[in-house]
Amino acid sequence: MKGPLVRATLEGRKTQTRRPVKPQPSDDIVDVEYDDIAELWLGNTKEDNDLGFCSSWTARCPLGRTGDRIWVRETWDWRDWQSMANRKVRIAYAADGAQVDTIAPCDWNPVVYNAARWHPSIHMPRWASRITLPLVSVRVERVQDITDEDAEAEGVEPIEGSYREGFRAMWQDIYATWDANPWVWVAEWKEIEVSRWELVA
Repeated sequence: MKGPLVRATLEGRKTQTRRPVKPQPSDDIVDVEYDDIAELWLGNTKEDNDLGFCSSWTARCPLGRTGDRIWVRETWDWRDWQSMANRKVRIAYAADGAQVDTIAPCDWNPVVYNAARWHPSIHMPRWASRITLPLVSVRVERVQDITDEDAEAEGVEPIEGSYREGFRAMWQDIYATWDANPWVWVAEWKEIEVSRWELVA
């Protein structure tokens, strides 16, 4: 997650996230629903619905299911590694400059990561993540179906008073697929959990 969105999450302004469905359902899919028994998302064509056929498209959401707790990756660094004996390490977060002291797992080797430089979010280990999101809902929709209210919940800044336009600009910057109107996974949370490590002043 990028810095501005991490800050929006910590401030409670970001309570939704969207990711493109991969691979995309075929163009003839008209509706998508969740099957609790199969634990799959099912996409149906008009013919499937009219004739009672099995769903033409199935998928599992990589973000999880309602009730799951997902962790946030963000740009980070480690500092002040003490020793292999006590494994105490300081983690710094680029989004807001926060630093916390925690204990690294036994299998973590600080030599793999250069200290005093920021590491991309994709390289953040699970134990170093400070933010957990308990999901209250997961759904599938077209990206252009987003409302202004939901766009505000994405934590974006409005453009000319429109949060939807702010979200469109962000989506286009990251994925460049707004005009194609892809299907997207939508995950929503109400509250966040922040690890209560020792905060460094």
